Amino acid sequence: MKKKLLILSLFLFSYNYTISANTQNSSSIRTIRNFEKNLTNLEDSIFINPYLKTIFQIKKNLISIQKSKLPQLSKSTLELKFKVSLAYIYRELNQIDSSYYCSNEISNILEKYPIIQKNEPLYVATHWGNFGQLFQTSYHYYTRAISCFEEGLRTYKYIKNTQKRIKQKINLLNNLGNVYDVLNKNDIAASCYRQIEKYQLNSLNNNYIIYTSIGWNHIRCKEYSKAITSFKKSLNIVRTRLKNKDTNLSDEDIALGLFDLGMAHSYNSNYADSDKYLDYTINYYRKKHKDKNKYLSLALFQKAQNAYASTNYSTGLTYTQKAIRAIVVEFEEDDFNKNPQLSQIIIDYPTLFHILSFKGKILSQLYKNKLSGKNLDLIVNSYHLAVKLSTMFRKRIEHPADKLVLNQNNTTVFDNAIDAAYRSFYQEPTIKKVNVLLSIIENTKALALSDKISVEKIKLNSNILKIENEERAEEKKNILLKEKIAEIRLDRAKYDSLKSELHKSDIKLASYQKLKFDNMFPKSGRNNLSNNDVNVYEIIANLSPKSVYINYSISNDFQVYVLAINHEKVMFKKLANKPSIKKTIDDFTKSLTKNPTVFSYEGANLSQDIYNYLLKPIEPMLINQNRLIISRDGSLNYLPFETLETGLPKNDKLINHFAISYQYTALSFILRKNKDEYTPNKILTVAPFTTNQKTPEGKILNALETLPKTRDEQIFKDKDASKQNFINNIEKYNVLNLECHSVADSANFDNSYIIFSPKSEHWQLGYNEILTLDLSKCKLLILASCNSANGRNEAYEGVLSLGYAFYKAGSQSVIAAQWEAHDRSSVFIMSRFYHYINEGEEKDFALQKAKIDFLESSLGKELDHPFFWANLTLTGNINAIESSTSLYLYFLLIIPILVIIVWFLYKKKNKIQLF
Repeated sequence: MKKKLLILSLFLFSYNYTISANTQNSSSIRTIRNFEKNLTNLEDSIFINPYLKTIFQIKKNLISIQKSKLPQLSKSTLELKFKVSLAYIYRELNQIDSSYYCSNEISNILEKYPIIQKNEPLYVATHWGNFGQLFQTSYHYYTRAISCFEEGLRTYKYIKNTQKRIKQKINLLNNLGNVYDVLNKNDIAASCYRQIEKYQLNSLNNNYIIYTSIGWNHIRCKEYSKAITSFKKSLNIVRTRLKNKDTNLSDEDIALGLFDLGMAHSYNSNYADSDKYLDYTINYYRKKHKDKNKYLSLALFQKAQNAYASTNYSTGLTYTQKAIRAIVVEFEEDDFNKNPQLSQIIIDYPTLFHILSFKGKILSQLYKNKLSGKNLDLIVNSYHLAVKLSTMFRKRIEHPADKLVLNQNNTTVFDNAIDAAYRSFYQEPTIKKVNVLLSIIENTKALALSDKISVEKIKLNSNILKIENEERAEEKKNILLKEKIAEIRLDRAKYDSLKSELHKSDIKLASYQKLKFDNMFPKSGRNNLSNNDVNVYEIIANLSPKSVYINYSISNDFQVYVLAINHEKVMFKKLANKPSIKKTIDDFTKSLTKNPTVFSYEGANLSQDIYNYLLKPIEPMLINQNRLIISRDGSLNYLPFETLETGLPKNDKLINHFAISYQYTALSFILRKNKDEYTPNKILTVAPFTTNQKTPEGKILNALETLPKTRDEQIFKDKDASKQNFINNIEKYNVLNLECHSVADSANFDNSYIIFSPKSEHWQLGYNEILTLDLSKCKLLILASCNSANGRNEAYEGVLSLGYAFYKAGSQSVIAAQWEAHDRSSVFIMSRFYHYINEGEEKDFALQKAKIDFLESSLGKELDHPFFWANLTLTGNINAIESSTSLYLYFLLIIPILVIIVWFLYKKKNKIQLF
């Protein structure tokens, strides 16, 4: 109801400019006036007529506009006005794609005819408000929503009618404040609301909603008394308007207003007053027989938190279970030992996520002094379900930056989940517990990347089409119910009956989402729908002999957990809490990047300290192994492990013992490895800088040394080394070697780019452009330019660099530089690397051997510093890119080797040791 009135306030009524008669004939003017009269009638009756009828009339007018002989600017202006109404109606009917398409067309019109912004500012501002709300509430694309609302604020100043200009500004500021609150940018949100409070709000239809928004911002800014005052203002307005027979409001709005007050009193530690208001909300929904409802669940959940704050843990647990019952259809368990299955219909994923997270927390407190295996399993199960729910909800969020918001706002939950899984494993190690741990870890690392590559696991089946047809039929029924409700508001009994029907229809629509998800992930099982899950046996099956998969997870307070897996053992350790270790790692990585001509290498002691902390505890896993596959986290993402020193003997580095590669997640390790096909090397080298070049901006870029030509290689040099030539040829080659300069912006990775021939028209390939490329046929991409693997470290994603962008675009593996590249050492190492991969060597061993060759060469002794060799790292698939001479031998050997591996794993399955 609140949302409805907010939309109503944004929707404009007739306010039209007549196009000057000096530029148009009287016939055109009459035509325009007729269309505008039609539009005014439609706007005035939009909430009386059925929506489908209004849509039909709008479309009829749009066809007539196109057929008219009006000038193109006049046509486009009228088209924009009608489409603003159409986009609004589609959004009201929850036809999100149609609303988006319509809004996008409006934006295209504005781009083509920017003068419309000044001629019709009220319509344009309304368009940006509607488009922004679409991104905010339907797509959870908050950054785009902000840009829409800000564009609307830039437009409102052209509105001549003072009252309408102020209303439009208030609504846009309110929406903008809501988004900033979601992003935890509460100070910016508060500044939006302060601007709103300068105006008189009494005349606004949605003033009670604005007071509610201001109240929630006060809560986020910990101004609880001010929040209570704002919520009371909102509630008084609702009560007054209901007394005056306002049919746009109902008793539910009072229940929701009292819910807000209950929340504010809880934050202010007035738990008795909070419970009193929350009880009103709970009783309202029960009287209406709405036992499955988001706000009923939230009210029960808040009562649980009030009980927890009062140290009444048993009561808190009872209310928590009731809150779960209210949000999951067909789940009626009062026993807190029971949790819902993720395959059941869930009314609101984020709400259930918070409730299950809290259940884990309250169980931990309740069983603090008696953590039996059964109790710990119940705690882990609650956290595990919560983590999976966050993944399911996150997959629906389109923009990568906004995906991170969900996890970054709930860091404590994910830290608690991993710690609970560790305690459970430590008490009684089992493979099942390791798999739960893996599931939690995989759902908290490289989120945007995992969501993209997990699509490779989806296999649609014939049931999807049937489900979608049924869903469309239910959507039509849902729309008709909304229309009937809009028509009979004055008949309260009929209104309540139809609202109840609509509630059931909404739940049924939610069930279709669940059915589609089940059919997309048929192997996931009833309790395993995240599809980011992998298990120990999958990892072992993809590990070659003498290999160790190592995962590091770091909590918000830098508690480090390490999981190591090889063919014989699984080890999970919680490393000793060492407050100084983060600084040690940061100091060491900085020492690697300092210019060796100015600074001598002083990292040996730091290197050994880091080895002792990170690898010494899992040394039993490394015995008789020769390959490490490492998934890093936090500040470890900047650490090249091959530089770490064992101390036995002095200057003994890991590079001498192990081929080291990096993975974002276990899922990416498995999927990118399974995707591999053995084909001959076909190399494309792009070398724009065989001579010094000047960019159009006037910057001089030095010539780069190029690698010796290898067989089956195509080279684009100088002006032929253009961005377009590279893009046009990426599907023809399986190894892409970019001998280019690059710019890495660690503060804003969106500004990072690769430089192709400055003589071409388009010479920069940006981070976001890279993400749009199809690199699915690329087995290896080499980008040895400065800082190509460097960027900003994002929690729950990793370092967002140019190398990351190429990997996410589909390249199976990427070699990139973590700091500045040095021509002589880079050319030496990469020449040797090519030599080894052309001999059929696996990529990680090829890079290891190339680096050792450098260290043992006269050049390596001259350039005796990790700065010159450790910056190049391999991420992703480690398989060999077979040369044509070794393919035949591969096919002769592969079948018996596979048989041996399968037999070996079968025999080992029940013999894996757990530590």
